[in-house]
Amino acid sequence: MSIELSVTNGVGTATFNRPEAMNSMTAKILTEWQAGIRELADNPEVKVIVVTGKGRAFSAGLDLKQSFDGGDDTPWSNETNPASRLSKALRYGTDFIRTLAGVAQPTIAAVNGHTVGAGMSFAAACDIRLASPEAVFSAPFIKLGISGGDLGLSWFLPRIIGLTKATELILNAGQYDAKKALETGL
Repeated sequence: MSIELSVTNGVGTATFNRPEAMNSMTAKILTEWQAGIRELADNPEVKVIVVTGKGRAFSAGLDLKQSFDGGDDTPWSNETNPASRLSKALRYGTDFIRTLAGVAQPTIAAVNGHTVGAGMSFAAACDIRLASPEAVFSAPFIKLGISGGDLGLSWFLPRIIGLTKATELILNAGQYDAKKALETGL
């Protein structure tokens, strides 16, 4: 499983468990995550949800070494049009972000290292972000030739650090170390 769940003293913890791939995600993994976050959110013992990652990364974002459409082991595998497959897969990612942002409990991103692309979107979707000194927040979308709004980042980031800083970060494919993230309010 790509996600480990635990509950201790009212704290539900969801841990990315793919350290060998810097906790990068595929569409299938996003479906596992959505189910895991819902499981914690529906547990009456859970008063707060912490999201973190194993190893040296919170999450390196989408797994660019694998097809994001999820292959043949996904709910959209019967879709024959490649663009439709990808669109449906991305919808699962967006649904996960909505689930994470919409749970009743406060959510905390415990950022322990690299937080890239969609991983940064996950951290931004949480109510609070706590970063270790090793944390690096990166929005490389433009360098990859994709939208800067990956999984809601273009919506969350301006509300957290302001429109000007968010625009600069996204359009320059920028990155913040933990100190800069703290200075900007991220």
